[in-house]
Formats: sequence, C-alpha cells, structure tokens
Amino acid sequence: MSWDAADNSVLQPLNVLHKNIFIIMTFSNYSCHVTALNKNLNVLKLNYIYGIELAEIMHRLHHGVLHKISGVPTQNGAHGKVSLCAPFQ
Repeated sequence: MSWDAADNSVLQPLNVLHKNIFIIMTFSNYSCHVTALNKNLNVLKLNYIYGIELAEIMHRLHHGVLHKISGVPTQNGAHGKVSLCAPFQ
C-alpha cells in the first residue's frame, strides 16, 4: 500500500502558497528559505503536515475507528453513508 497519494504537481502550488504566507507574515525577503521560516515560527512543513494527517487516517482505518465515508468500502465490504466533510473525533 502506498501512503504517498498526493502527486507533487498537486502539492507544489500549495507549498508555494504556504511559503508566501510565511514570508508575508514575517516580513521576510522572498529569497528566504522556507526551512528557516518554519523553524522560526515553530511550524511544520506542508509535506510533513500532510504525512502526519495521512498517517492518522491510516491508523484510524487500521484500528476500525475511522468514520465511514460515502463510497469507500469498510473492512467488512459495506459502503459508508457519512459525508466527506464529517470531522474526525
């Protein structure tokens, strides 16, 4: 099973936007490296946040506590009826 479901072409515009937000928030130079900004703001990189969220979903799925999502088969093969917008608890 591959956990790396998002293609780099999908995440790259988000990474650029993420960096631009940090540059604007800190009044930094546009040539500043995002790693330094993340470290100063004590914020994870977007790719790490994505990986942590995906790991949490996989953990919940493995332990049977993931909310059922419409169109996604559960462990017993039934399809859930809950909206994709339902928050995790």
